[in-house]
Amino acid sequence: MIQRSGFVDIVVEPKDESREFIKDWVPGARMDDYIRSAVIMARNAG
Repeated sequence: MIQRSGFVDIVVEPKDESREFIKDWVPGARMDDYIRSAVIMARNAG
């Protein structure tokens, strides 16, 4: 989606510490297996 929006040099860096607070959202649901916080950097090609 980011690339289709016109961005290049896309870097996605997952934040491992996000697992700790996401697992507390719905205890026992294992949401931390599916949801992750990340830093996304990209440059507009235009």
